[in-house]
Amino acid sequence: MTPERWKTIEVLFFEALEQPAEARAVFLAAACPDDEALRAEVDALLRADAAPPAILNPEQAGHPDAMAALLDAGGAPDPDPLIPPETAIGPYTLRYLLGRGGMGAVYLADRSDGRFKRSVALKLTRPGLGGEPVRRFLAERQILASLEHPNIARLYDGGLTDDGRPYLAMEYVQGVPIDRYCDARQASIDERLRLFIQVGNAVAYAHRSLVVHRDLKPTNILVADDGAPVVKLLDFGIAKLLEASADAIDTQTGFRLMTPAYAAPEQIRGESVTTAVDVFGLGVVLYELLVGQRPHEGTTDFETARAVLETEALRPSTRVTQSGASLSAQRRTTPQRLRSRLQGDLDAILLKALRKEPAQRYPSAEALVDDIQRHLDGLPVLARQGSRAYIARSFVRRHRWGIGASALVVLALAAGLAGAIWQARQAARERDTAREVAAFAESLLSASDPNRMDDERLDTLRVRDLLDRGERQVRAELAGQPHVRAALLHLLGDVNVNLGRYETAEPLYQEALEVRLAEEGERGAGVAETRLGMANLAFAMGRYHEALALRLNAVDILPSGPARVQALHDIGSSFRQAGDTLQAERYYEEALSAIRASTPMDSAAYAEVLNGLALLYYDLGDYALAEPRLREVYSILRTRLGPKHPKVGIAANNIAGVLHYSERIDEAETRYREALDIWLEAYGEQHPQISYALNNLALIAGERQNYLLADSLLRRAVAIDRAIRGTRHPDVALSLYNYSLTLVDLGRLDEAEEILREAYSIFDEALGSDHLYTFVTRAGLGKVLTMQGKMAEAETHLRAGFDGISAQLPEDHYLAAAARRDLGFWLTTAGRYAEAEPLLLEAYRLLREGRGDDAVTTIEAQTRLAELYRAWGAPDKALPYVREPQGDPSHPLK
Repeated sequence: MTPERWKTIEVLFFEALEQPAEARAVFLAAACPDDEALRAEVDALLRADAAPPAILNPEQAGHPDAMAALLDAGGAPDPDPLIPPETAIGPYTLRYLLGRGGMGAVYLADRSDGRFKRSVALKLTRPGLGGEPVRRFLAERQILASLEHPNIARLYDGGLTDDGRPYLAMEYVQGVPIDRYCDARQASIDERLRLFIQVGNAVAYAHRSLVVHRDLKPTNILVADDGAPVVKLLDFGIAKLLEASADAIDTQTGFRLMTPAYAAPEQIRGESVTTAVDVFGLGVVLYELLVGQRPHEGTTDFETARAVLETEALRPSTRVTQSGASLSAQRRTTPQRLRSRLQGDLDAILLKALRKEPAQRYPSAEALVDDIQRHLDGLPVLARQGSRAYIARSFVRRHRWGIGASALVVLALAAGLAGAIWQARQAARERDTAREVAAFAESLLSASDPNRMDDERLDTLRVRDLLDRGERQVRAELAGQPHVRAALLHLLGDVNVNLGRYETAEPLYQEALEVRLAEEGERGAGVAETRLGMANLAFAMGRYHEALALRLNAVDILPSGPARVQALHDIGSSFRQAGDTLQAERYYEEALSAIRASTPMDSAAYAEVLNGLALLYYDLGDYALAEPRLREVYSILRTRLGPKHPKVGIAANNIAGVLHYSERIDEAETRYREALDIWLEAYGEQHPQISYALNNLALIAGERQNYLLADSLLRRAVAIDRAIRGTRHPDVALSLYNYSLTLVDLGRLDEAEEILREAYSIFDEALGSDHLYTFVTRAGLGKVLTMQGKMAEAETHLRAGFDGISAQLPEDHYLAAAARRDLGFWLTTAGRYAEAEPLLLEAYRLLREGRGDDAVTTIEAQTRLAELYRAWGAPDKALPYVREPQGDPSHPLK
């Protein structure tokens, strides 16, 4: 039995399950007419599936609970008899059948208990259904309960019938599938795109809520039209939680339900499910909306699945030429205009969404929606990253009425072309001289780069004027030499990024990219290089999705070599920032494998890649894995680059982070100060790295209860971040969050609340509501609100923070333990002592084991336990947890 043979059997088995029992033999005979062994294998699986469960009595199985018995029942479901109208299910009365599926039926029902009136779509499993299908049904209830979006059908209620069958009461959507809605109204291409954007936004929201839909198709996307069309996304019945909670199920193995025509290749192959599955599904739905046909077709589901795996989708503009005039009429246009409308942007957008390899698709549903909106707005789309001529056409499309006068100027210049031909010969003679000038300029400009790996760096505090003059000269004197101009513009961008001058760097990169696209085309090496520079800039400015898209685009172009290794490393960093540790580790390991094959193990390039993997372990709290790798990085860089290089400062800072969170405070402070000294000499005081160093030293000061020093350091850090990053950058939020800790220690709770709200808003906007930093900030805000007595709002933030942190980190991570401690503090303050005690005891145990007795987080947990027992009227139980105040006795809180 080979893996390929098993995949074939598995696909046929699930297809056969969808057929009525009496039709399965005919189906198998048609699906594999020449392979009796294959039919026999599938038939054996079908017989096993239909066998009665081994244990018929739930009491004997040790599961008296009806729900547990149902989950363990297994076996084949009984036929689904139609339930007569007026049957009561919980508080609902059934009216009539809306539809049936493999798991059960959906009825229109009314709330009938007199509390309030509401019509719902009531989803009910088939009688006798057990095992994995019911697990999926119950998972759907949990998933839907967490989703609240105007374009997602809401879950109102759920429960069990008298005979133990689970049901869901969901929003009843009076709508029609999106494809039928558009065709019936002869919606134009633009109208279809705007409607589809609602779908994409709903899917993007679900992804931010850690949910993948996995079955996007028109019948699950209804349009309700009450004056304005509103999309409603239905049926998360086979969704998979990206971050499984303790009671969630893993649907990667076992039952794999899908609709092959809308399934991604990795779904059909049975591989891990990620958000890329829904990006592919969105691409199929959009293809069908615009073209009237799906990108992959077959006479059976098996043939369709094979087409998805093996056949590339035709360009939409090519596919519509094979259709009749009725297709274009349904879109209020002609065949020629429809083909022209799809050609270019929409071809590129759809083919990118439908790439076979997940990494080559859009990085998110949000990125796909953004590109469609750019197309509608007449802007260049990222799927094309077009040439200068394409960008110019986009400009003309946006400004068609103001372009006429400019066209006259172009004609006048063209008339003088013949008189300028002789100048080409003279330019050729001067090319060698220009190259020498360019080489000199490059050496001069690169000397101002603080990250240059030699001893020829200039003092960066005295080169800003030189850079500005160099920029003016490049534009003025190299207009006729695009290759040289683009290279120097790109170099200027790199230097300005490393100096923290982001607003200056951005137009330099953009101009370099436009020149290189015009000279090299989409797949030029210079184009890839500049896109990587733009990605580094976007990453530094907190535009992480943009950075990832640019890096993924560039890595496809680059050949094997140092530039590709760096790109793989940077993609790993993008995924690490997004919290996708599996993808981050994959790209870091790929970069390490590539560099080991071509570079000595003591090279600076190898050290930088190793540093990325070490930081991933650091993020996961595995300091035993992170520390030796970070020390190896430090040793290599210090030997290769010298003790004062900025990258040695980064290595020292990273070692300090491990020492800090391992409670080796004195060693950590020494390393932090080493990093600060190196960066001050390299960058001056106004640089992001200086802010990082000040933040870290402030945290050390806070742990030593020197809060006034911490306050001074953090105010400087916030000021630097705002001056360089602007007001909405995640690094600003990080400094604000750290500052809030000091303000709490100083008793300035109103100020702490204000800046925590600002930090939460920035993280939520920049990183998303489901990012770890957002959850940590919410938990911090909840703690401060508890201290202020604002109990209702405090509980909301604390529980959201606790749930989010617990889902993303192991329970013994200090952040997870601290979140447990702070929720226990709220419960104590609310007088719910019995609930608070186990939380605080567990938090204290975890923090004590992980960070030691003297860690600030441990001491606070110990103090909270003493407070709990005193408030509970058990002073004797409080005594072991009473701790004398330590630190500066003159401190205002002591």
